[in-house]
Amino acid sequence: MLQHYSYIYSVPYLVYFFFLLLTMLKEFVYLNKRQEKKKLDLLVLGSLIVFFGLRGFVYTDWTLYYQFFLKLPMLADWDYWTLDGIVFDCGYEKGFILYSILIKSLFSNYFIWVFIGSLLDLIVIHKIITKNTNYYILAVIMFILFGGLTIEFNLYRNSKAIICFLLSINYLQKRKLIPYLLLNALGCYFHISALLYLPLYFILDRRINMKLIWTLFIIGNVIYLFQIPYLSKILLSVGAILGGRINALIYFYMADSHFGVSAGITIGYIERAISFILLALYYQKSRNSFTQVYVNMFFIYVFIYLYCSEFSIITQRVPLLFVLSYTIIYPQIFACFTSLKTKRYFLVVFVLYSVLKLAESNNEIFSRYDNLLFGIEKYEEREKILRQFIDKSE
Repeated sequence: MLQHYSYIYSVPYLVYFFFLLLTMLKEFVYLNKRQEKKKLDLLVLGSLIVFFGLRGFVYTDWTLYYQFFLKLPMLADWDYWTLDGIVFDCGYEKGFILYSILIKSLFSNYFIWVFIGSLLDLIVIHKIITKNTNYYILAVIMFILFGGLTIEFNLYRNSKAIICFLLSINYLQKRKLIPYLLLNALGCYFHISALLYLPLYFILDRRINMKLIWTLFIIGNVIYLFQIPYLSKILLSVGAILGGRINALIYFYMADSHFGVSAGITIGYIERAISFILLALYYQKSRNSFTQVYVNMFFIYVFIYLYCSEFSIITQRVPLLFVLSYTIIYPQIFACFTSLKTKRYFLVVFVLYSVLKLAESNNEIFSRYDNLLFGIEKYEEREKILRQFIDKSE
């Protein structure tokens, strides 16, 4: 009898983590040996492609996307379907639908579609990491720990919007507005949340006064810890002014317990506070050691949690647009450690926290990992288990 919660489900994630940890320690030896380091990094990239791209039915959103893929038409059947009709049926964005139809027209297999999606994501992330840090494998581990599993396993549409944004950062840094807007407009055709990236062109690459950042951090902590309901008051006022459907939606979300307060001193809160303080201190000492865009992304990520904790729907979804900043900033912080002793202390804490985070966040039956190379459960079997435990939790 399968249990709802068991640390056995976390074992594959921990095994993969320790593989990455060992290769990371090996990479430290090869930092000044370019060819050897490159081979090691490519080995890790290959392992990522296998781990993510060849997965079975892992986490939860595959239930939606598997059925979506099966129902999709092919390009050859153009006369029998319309894009607007598919949008009406599934509610997904047109860009994602066309992208999926194109792949299905070439390879009518769900797992090939998943593999291609993960491959595209991981190639872009590989390029971003190699451009911004020499600690490639540490960055990969940070990607897995902070957002990578959720983004790759569950967010089929959001992941493409995020990738478009990551590609657009190059144009943001070169102050090329049109390519930046075009890439993120493309991202909106995969997931509408990419709209949030559009106005960030004007602030993401700017050096912000750290006194202001520290002030916002302190005020945000006061709001978070004392659960000051400032945001709901603002929204209620806006709703009263606008009226109609918007006002009704605001009342609906505020009344639903699923969208309520997500505050409290948790491990996540402590980790974000420590990460913020570490980044802020080392950034003040050596700004040129950091990529400004990812620094500002991380500040936004933290502030969303602090200032929007009244609505868990916001803190559960919006931070994922910025969470990949961890992938870059932590290797850059690590590079700032001049003392070998400091690096060792960091690695000890890092390993302990990583094991705890991976074990706790993947101990639910929905996280039970399998891979095409070793055999996977059929869709019907996995869906039956999923429905069974969802019904129990409700």
